[in-house]
Amino acid sequence: MQALSLFELNEFIRRITALNFPEPIWVRAEIAQYSIARGNHFISLVEKDESAGGAITAESEAVIWSGQFHRMAAAMNVPVKAILQEGMEVLIKVQPEFHERYGLKLIIVEIDTAYTIGKLALERQKIIEQLREKQLLDLNAEVRLAPVIQNIAILSNDTAAGYQDFMDQITRNRFGYVFQTRLFKTAMQGENTVAETLQNLKRIRRSGINFDCVIIIRGGGAKLTLKAFDNYELSEAIAKFPIPVISGIGHERDESVLDLVAHTSLKTPTAVAEFIIQHNYFFESDLLLLGRQFGQQVRYRLGNEVLKLKNAQMEMKHLALASLKSDLQKVLQCSLILPTQVHRKLQTERKELDHASLIADLLNVEKTLTRGFSLTTNEAGTLLTSSLQLKKGDTIVTRLKDGTVNSKITKA
Repeated sequence: MQALSLFELNEFIRRITALNFPEPIWVRAEIAQYSIARGNHFISLVEKDESAGGAITAESEAVIWSGQFHRMAAAMNVPVKAILQEGMEVLIKVQPEFHERYGLKLIIVEIDTAYTIGKLALERQKIIEQLREKQLLDLNAEVRLAPVIQNIAILSNDTAAGYQDFMDQITRNRFGYVFQTRLFKTAMQGENTVAETLQNLKRIRRSGINFDCVIIIRGGGAKLTLKAFDNYELSEAIAKFPIPVISGIGHERDESVLDLVAHTSLKTPTAVAEFIIQHNYFFESDLLLLGRQFGQQVRYRLGNEVLKLKNAQMEMKHLALASLKSDLQKVLQCSLILPTQVHRKLQTERKELDHASLIADLLNVEKTLTRGFSLTTNEAGTLLTSSLQLKKGDTIVTRLKDGTVNSKITKA
């Protein structure tokens, strides 16, 4: 039995590969892994069957040699590394090469950025529609922002220029406002961005700190570096977050899905800082205006009350004078009427007194006796007015005009 050595077999495969692929060809694939060694960029490419739950149906290794990478970077309108991210679907022009020792490798000579950007745009639009159907796009925007922002949770990388710009702006603000900030270190691009952001959102909720807002900030970057922020799971978590989320992920022209669901979307970290400062300034201005208005109202009310008091004093003075004048007139009238009234009263009383004196004179005992009347009493002096008061043997005393007579009752 004739047999080929392994080298002969692989050499045969190399020749067949070179014969069948004389020119580079375009291949669609997903980047599974990406690494750099000695300036060369090594990529693991896969194809997945979505109908089978994302099972890998094909896999191959690819490389961009250092020189080719620099030529591609100079020719492309977006950074090459922005496309070379794990999970990114790419359309690449490759030259298949087979090496007797190292096997098959795809040498990448060109990348179609329009394809990748188009795929991302389709995925992005699909996510937006899902969020719209579940009415999540405006959910976080409905969470009321605190009148004064003081406690701020920051999702960013402490080495990022955007974070440093934000901190410089917020701590050196021209109004002297003091803020309490806490950084939750988060990758702002790459495969770990979504997982770390979701994890830190949970940490914020469990921290027990009453944060006034959560800000997600990073420095500028290529459009494709926003891919992590076009994630449905992340966007849903931010939309449902109970604290207002403010984004400033450093891109002037393009808007991520995260920007759409955030409470407030701004272009840069410094814009986020300025927004927070202005928000507090507006509150302070409103408070000062309210204080001035309150002071004016107090002064106006006090002036009115003083005027009312003066008017009341004047009115009381006039009323007192009028009452005193009226009473004086009454006294004067009484002084004029009183003598006449007293004189009349005295005449009336004198007449009544004369009449009473006349009656008293008529009823005088002595005068009554002179008119022929007598008074009869018993020995004790008790006046007798009835015969029933006497009995046989009683002694009576009869008083006459000129003396008294004692008599003895012989018959009663």
